[in-house]
Amino acid sequence: MLLNSLKKMFVLIDNDKLMHLSWKLKAAKTANTISCYYSVDEFINDSANLDDMSLIIYIDSDLGEDTKGEIEAKKLSAIGFKNLYITTGYTDFKTEDYPWIKGVISKHPPF
Repeated sequence: MLLNSLKKMFVLIDNDKLMHLSWKLKAAKTANTISCYYSVDEFINDSANLDDMSLIIYIDSDLGEDTKGEIEAKKLSAIGFKNLYITTGYTDFKTEDYPWIKGVISKHPPF
């Protein structure tokens, strides 16, 4: 029963199908649950009845077609989500211009 109490739910928003697969495999190995989306709007449409604003959401900085995850994340912040993190391969990403972003992580699953 202790294992069940340690399970967490995460969201990944990334336009890369291989990232979805990688994060899902890692989540399965660690007894966590992850939902993956290709865009912030796709997640918003799917989460209309979601009332857990403490959900941890990881958003790729480069969502393709000149769409920046750090800008799109502001939509989620406006709805009430507070645990927003950017995933990126760039080590010099700064969050000062994006106060709605809690932090930055690499592209590797943090769980």
